[in-house]
Order: sequence, then structure tokens, then C-alpha cells
Amino acid sequence: MNYKEAERLAGIWLESNQHIIITRNYRMGRSEVDVISLKGDCLYLNEVKYRSSAVELIEDLIDQRQINRIIRAGIPLLHRYQAAELKVILIHYWGNSKGPKVFHVNID
Repeated sequence: MNYKEAERLAGIWLESNQHIIITRNYRMGRSEVDVISLKGDCLYLNEVKYRSSAVELIEDLIDQRQINRIIRAGIPLLHRYQAAELKVILIHYWGNSKGPKVFHVNID
């Protein structure tokens, strides 16, 4: 497996969990969001991470600065897609894992 395969599998995982994929690799300025999806009235900013081995702590995959960039990229999309809420999910694949480890990121 590689990053591109992990991103493809993340899309399948999201769709199997009733998400509607809006776009992939969305860029706004210096920020990029791997997959943007909708589920109900919530807009999800999904960051996909691939590593050769499993990671247990979210801090080992992404730092607060990256999370803030992702959120800034997503805020203007709330109105466009008439979403009431914004959430960030980190989808982690490793090695030849069959399924992802999913981290729900707290937005303060």
C-alpha cells in the first residue's frame, strides 16, 4: 500500500459510512484537505495519513498548526454547502492494513 491507495480506501470507507464525497485534494491558499465530505448537515474535512507502521497517538500524525490550516480551508465551505457544523477526521492507514484507524479531531 502507498499514500494514493490509502486515500482511495479512505474515500470508500467514508462512502460506506454514509458520507457524500464533495471533492478530493481541495486547495485554498497554502492549505490542502485530502477529502471533503457531507453527512447530514455536517461538513467533514478528512485528512488521510499513511505510515509504514501503526501510530497510536494523533499527535504523531498531525500537529495543531496543520489542523488549524485544514479548519481555515473548510470554514468558507460551510455556507457553500449549507452545513451547520464542521468536523475534522484523521483517517490513518499503515503497512498493509485492511481498515483505517479513525481519529475525530476536537475543534476548539
